[in-house]
Amino acid sequence: MLARIPTPCQAKQWLLTVQSAEWANFSDIRNTYNSADIVRLDSGSTVYVFNIRSYRLIAAIYFTSKNPGRGRVYVQEFLTHPEYDKNTWKERN
Repeated sequence: MLARIPTPCQAKQWLLTVQSAEWANFSDIRNTYNSADIVRLDSGSTVYVFNIRSYRLIAAIYFTSKNPGRGRVYVQEFLTHPEYDKNTWKERN
């Protein structure tokens, strides 16, 4: 599912949770991570922002309605809060 993400303990836990998740939509994500946000970029893409203690993890998630456990999650950015607040990540995604 995810080839590699930075190694803080919180990120490892996030990865384990995502690998076992059966998300079919954003509501399912919010049931797991109530602080998750959905962000629509100027490019029209939708990304999901996870607040993982002192980090923000930005991911593209592609759901499958027929088999929720088979969706795809792509980590696009793993940022500190100050890096996230600059909003330059929106231009890269």
